[in-house]
Formats: sequence, structure tokens, C-alpha cells
Amino acid sequence: MRLWRAASRTPTRVEAARPSPEPTPQPAPAFRSWALADLLRRREADRRWRVLDLGNANHNNMTFFVGRGASYVVEALYSTTAPCRGGGRFDAGCMRALPDLLRFTPETRFDTILAWDLLDYLGPAGLAVLGERLAPHCHARTLLHAMVAREGRLPAQPARWEIVDDHTIRQWPQAGPLLDTVRLTDASLQRALGAFRVDRSYLLQNGLQEFLLEPGAPSLPPTVAGPVRRRRPGAKPEQ
Repeated sequence: MRLWRAASRTPTRVEAARPSPEPTPQPAPAFRSWALADLLRRREADRRWRVLDLGNANHNNMTFFVGRGASYVVEALYSTTAPCRGGGRFDAGCMRALPDLLRFTPETRFDTILAWDLLDYLGPAGLAVLGERLAPHCHARTLLHAMVAREGRLPAQPARWEIVDDHTIRQWPQAGPLLDTVRLTDASLQRALGAFRVDRSYLLQNGLQEFLLEPGAPSLPPTVAGPVRRRRPGAKPEQ
């Protein structure tokens, strides 16, 4: 398990003479996250709350969850799996062999797992490894939050994500050319992860599809524009 932090340093004279780096990409407009709001609404206030963030460390996100009484763990999945990417392919065997990837004590269970847009960058075989590693550290009410691109084109690297409030997220997309990729659907996502099924799915107007996934055998709820809600057996209809 790795927590990555960028260290600042004073530029040397040679570095100062180099052309200025490209400006930092501007954030995309903040958007309403139906899945985040739902995830927070379903948190059990009487239980210790444990959050696993598969993205890079972000102070605002940490403050958001710690301020709500959660313990917060960062895995930095994309950086950790960097040795497994090359030649336009993702090596799932390399990912499985990483000794410290998603290794926790046997009794560790997380209530919330934040995957952001990382699932788009792993491929089916990498998703299978992710499902294998996460499943032992989930309980029946664990929720995995993820966002996938609906257009089948991705930036070369995952975006940076920042929680604004209980129902709003801001995205900093990476600059550069877009890459073609196979779009993840409800069915393909569940088949790849194996140990998780779609609980709820939301089509957003910014080209993303939000998912809340839960441990269990795959199921296939329909996906339509707007919030998609799969009612649990015996549950009362929502008003």
C-alpha cells in the first residue's frame, strides 16, 4: 500500500532557463454526483466508517471524510500499477504479482471504496485482479463508487477528482490526446470484476456514467438516462 506525495524543490539555474511548463489544465465544471449523495445517505452513523481511496492523495477529499468521522486510506492504484503498463497494454499478471497491492490485515473491512475513473484504465484482466483483491476486505454493505466514460475515448491518464460537498464533485482532466478504449457497460463491468454487482447506475450529462457496486453475484439492472435504481426484494417503492 503506497501513499504518494510530490516533493517541492527550488529550481536550479539550468532549470530556470528552460521554457516554462505547460499550464495546469483548468478544472471541468463541478457536477452533481448522484452516487456520492446516495453513498453518504446510506452510511450507517452508528458504525466506524472506513474509506479506501484508490486514487492519489487529495487533502480536500481526506478532510471531507475524516471530518465525518471516517478513517481514510489511500492506495494510489494508478501509480502503484505503473510497472504493468507498456506498449498500449495492461499486464494483469504483473499486477497480480505486485507484493504490496491492496494488502491489508485479514480483519480489515471497508465501508466505502472510491475508484473514480480508474476502472477505465485497467482492462478486463486488471479489473479481475482488482475484484479479487478487494473482495476479502468488503462486507455485505460495502459500496464501491466508480465513474466510466460513455464515449469510449479517454485521456492518457486518469483525471484528478475533488469532492466539493455532499453531492458535488470537481474533475481536473489530464491534457493531451484522447485514447480509444473499450467502453465499460453494466454487464462487462460486472463480468470483469466478478465479485461485485451493480447496485445503482446513473447516466450524467457530462459523458460519464456513475456506478455504485456492491459485493455479490452479478445482476443486470437496466441502464437508462437519469438515476437507475434497483429495488431490493421486499423493499417498499420509493416515493
